[in-house]
Amino acid sequence: MRAILSLVFVSLLWGSSFLFIKVAAGGIDPLGIAAGRLVVAACCLLLPAVVRSVAWPRTRAAWGKIVLLSLGGQIFPFLMLGLAGHLTTSVDMALMMGAAPLVTFLIARVVPPGEPWTLRAAAGLGLGFVGVVIALSPPVDVLPGGTDGHLIGRLCALLAAVGYAVGAIVSRNLSREVGATMIVTASMSLSAAVAAASWLALWGASAAAVLETVSTASIVALVVLGVVNTAFAYVVYVRLIHTAGAVFASLNNYLVPVFGLVVGAVALSEPVGPAALAGLALILGGVLLVRVGSGRAR
Repeated sequence: MRAILSLVFVSLLWGSSFLFIKVAAGGIDPLGIAAGRLVVAACCLLLPAVVRSVAWPRTRAAWGKIVLLSLGGQIFPFLMLGLAGHLTTSVDMALMMGAAPLVTFLIARVVPPGEPWTLRAAAGLGLGFVGVVIALSPPVDVLPGGTDGHLIGRLCALLAAVGYAVGAIVSRNLSREVGATMIVTASMSLSAAVAAASWLALWGASAAAVLETVSTASIVALVVLGVVNTAFAYVVYVRLIHTAGAVFASLNNYLVPVFGLVVGAVALSEPVGPAALAGLALILGGVLLVRVGSGRAR
């Protein structure tokens, strides 16, 4: 029962992150959202690592993978979600995240050495991507960014899902060399340094003036996003893997988009159209077929 509660809890944390991204986007630029989230999360993760004198990775191979994880699996998707937060709804961001396990499955079979295909898994992949196409269909309502901006926002969220998929593959390979907690701590720390430096380089001398214009609501949302939805959620997730196994923990892929959709609709009164619901159903159905047809859980 405790494992089920932990699974629901971490799924709720990640599902609600789209809400806080949307709120933060009201006063912070996309790169600022990514950098702020990473800096806050890294500070939370670094403190216990320093106190416990945790051993850091020492090989070039491990750090090479950590760099790839940081750039492709954290900075890139966080930046894409920051852009999506400015262009579309939190519901749409959550919806696109449902495609992450499908992309992970595809990458795992394309990148050498590659994993075997099955007919059922291939059918699930096709069904899931049909769901993505339906979910990307033009909305009936027109958002502030217009229909084009709405579509671009959804595509940004979909690219974020691709980034998370890359991160999942790299993390799975890296976990054989480095502990799960250290993977998160090292990669988040590197990501925070790179993203913060990039944001400062972008704004230059006007960085201080930009920070002064940020609203209190955006700051609070960013802090919650970094502390609760990123650092704390990763800790809970790692513990869930240790107590219940990676197979059980991966079930969050089904729950995160559902929680994200519900939270956005309730908290922000965002519209949920029939295309979104149909797309989500097909995406989750595709994920289920992929898991069943892959021959073994990941």
